[in-house]
Amino acid sequence: MTAGRPRLAIAVAAVAGLFALTGCGGITISTDPVPDETYTEPVSSGAFDANGNLPNPCTLLTPADVNEVTRREITRIDRSRSAEGPDRFCRWELEQGELTLFISPTSADDFEKREPGAEDVDGLSDAAYKTPSGHLFVRELNVYLDVYTTAANGGAASSQNIAIGELVAEKVFSKF
Repeated sequence: MTAGRPRLAIAVAAVAGLFALTGCGGITISTDPVPDETYTEPVSSGAFDANGNLPNPCTLLTPADVNEVTRREITRIDRSRSAEGPDRFCRWELEQGELTLFISPTSADDFEKREPGAEDVDGLSDAAYKTPSGHLFVRELNVYLDVYTTAANGGAASSQNIAIGELVAEKVFSKF
């Protein structure tokens, strides 16, 4: 017997064993999707249109709303990523600081993925937390807002700026 013959004999034996285990027939592999028993369709917040798109965040606050909550005049509005894509934002540049509103689809599990040091904010929608960098994240059903502002003194993470973010979230979610 040559050196290649033992390998061939082992391969033939393995194939024969597979046929014996499957009743001498072919192996059938199902391509049916396996249901994920933990998945449930999220309840819609009403923010999505008939095509499943989120609204343009620049339309969720009027200039009067922005002036009221920030107590600053708008100098420019950046609408560059407000009308397309799953993650949208609008930035209002103010006479002092800025207000940026991000809106995105989410799930309760995804929303809980946070940057280190994030702190819960109680009493605001379904769930909310603020980050050390000054972002306020607020979830209602399957939509979240990320509100970032530097309109008040004290830096983005100041209690005044977080309070502005809370007012913005309440105004926006009241429209859905």
